[in-house]
Amino acid sequence: MSNGLSLYKLSNDFEYYMQAEGDEEIANALAEITAGQIESKAENWCHFLAMVEGQVEQFKAEEKRIAAARKVMENKIERSREYIKEALIHANIDKLTAGTFKVSVAKTAGKLIIDDPTVIPAQYLLFVAAYTEPDSASIKEAIKSGEIVDGAHIEPGSSLRIK
Repeated sequence: MSNGLSLYKLSNDFEYYMQAEGDEEIANALAEITAGQIESKAENWCHFLAMVEGQVEQFKAEEKRIAAARKVMENKIERSREYIKEALIHANIDKLTAGTFKVSVAKTAGKLIIDDPTVIPAQYLLFVAAYTEPDSASIKEAIKSGEIVDGAHIEPGSSLRIK
């Protein structure tokens, strides 16, 4: 940078020189020098901003790369857990000790599946903005309490627990 003066100070000096009374030639010369310093400072700031913006873009790209790698690992975990669960269900085993791990397959409350949202009764629809969608919570409660809700059923599920 040209000297220890800030861009703000230089712009104040420039304004002062432009409005100075007295020797107009000296004021114009000082204003010109100050304008050159302002230009230099502004250029340095632009270089700084370009560098920081480039780093931000690198961080964004790295975040995407890391998120993609994390998703791959999460999918591996999910597939592995599902594989173990299905193998235990197929072998009709609900509990076992695997070294230091205790593994069990437990029945869950089940997952609501909307087979056909167009035949869901109006009492189980949520009115959101300009469209409707099934109210999964109330449909699930109704089915659990013994009601038959057209267009929906509860599919039994299971979960794997590893302790």
